[in-house]
Amino acid sequence: ALYNGASHMGLEDMGILQNIPNLTLIEPCDTVQLASVLHQVKDTYGLHYIRMNRKNANTVYEEGTEFQIGKGLVLKEGGDVTIIASGIMVELSLKAAELLEAEGIHATVIDMFTWKPLDEELVLAYAEKTGAIVTAENHRIATGLGSAVANLLSEHQMVPLGRTGVGNVYGEVGVLPYLLERFEMRPEDIAQKAKHRAQVRREVFELDNELKRLKKTAVQIRRDIIEATSHGKGGGIHVGPALSSVDLVTALYFKIMTVNPENPEWMQRDRFILSKGHAYAVWYSALAEKGFFPREELLTMRAINSRLQGH
Repeated sequence: ALYNGASHMGLEDMGILQNIPNLTLIEPCDTVQLASVLHQVKDTYGLHYIRMNRKNANTVYEEGTEFQIGKGLVLKEGGDVTIIASGIMVELSLKAAELLEAEGIHATVIDMFTWKPLDEELVLAYAEKTGAIVTAENHRIATGLGSAVANLLSEHQMVPLGRTGVGNVYGEVGVLPYLLERFEMRPEDIAQKAKHRAQVRREVFELDNELKRLKKTAVQIRRDIIEATSHGKGGGIHVGPALSSVDLVTALYFKIMTVNPENPEWMQRDRFILSKGHAYAVWYSALAEKGFFPREELLTMRAINSRLQGH
C-alpha cells in the first residue's frame, strides 16, 4: 500500500477492534510467526483478527520456531529500558537496540505479537525491571499497542512511557524509508525516544533517593528537637513552631543553600534569615546535623551560658 496512500493504510483497524469482546488481535512480524499462528488459530474456537503485510515480509525468526498466542517474546535483554513492538516494528526495534547499545544503553526488546489479550504479566515484569518503556507500532498510537500498554501501566506500574507510531495525521504515498522518516518510526526515532525515557527513569530514581535522604535527615532533626526539649539543660523551648518548620529548613540546608561548616564565615555562603523566632530550635538542630557544631551541644539549648539561646 506504499503507493496507494491513506485509503490503503489500515492505521486504525486494531484500535477499533480492541473494543470487541473476546476478539483476539494478532500482528505477526514475519512468515515464520504467521505460519505458527495460523496453525493455532485453525484449531481454536473463537474470533481472531490477524494483521499482516501484503508483501516483502521481514525475517526475524528461524524456521520451526513456535509461538504461544497471548504471550510476548523477549528477543533481547537489557536493564535500562524496554521496547515493546509488533509487526514490522520488531525488526526496527532490534536495530534501535543496537544503536542504544553503542551509547551504553542496554535495551530489552519484546515482540508483543498478540495485542489482545495483552501479555500483562510480561509488561509489568519489565516495567519493574527496567523502569522505562517505549512501544513501537505501525498503527495510530492513540488507540494502538502503546495505548493498551499505557492503560495497563496507569493502573499497576507507573513508569516513563514513550509511544512510537503514527500520530493524528493521515497516511501518505511514498516508499517505506520516506514513510518511516515522515512518521518518526525509524530505528533512530525509536532509539531517541528510548534514550529519553531511560534518562527520565534515572532522574526519577535519583530524585527518589534524594527525597529518601532528605526525609531521613528531617526525621533526625525532629528527634534532636524532641531530645533537646525532653532532656536538655535549658527550658521553655517552643516545640510546635520548630517541628512545623523542619521540612522547609531541611530542604534549604541539605539541598538548596550553599554553606560550609568548616568555614562558617565564608563570604560566598548563602544567608538564612529566620524571622519565625519561636522556631529557633529547628535552626540549631539543622546546623548541628550539618556539622557546624556537635549534636550534643543541642542539649544546652537556652541553658545559662549556652550560645544556643532562644528568641
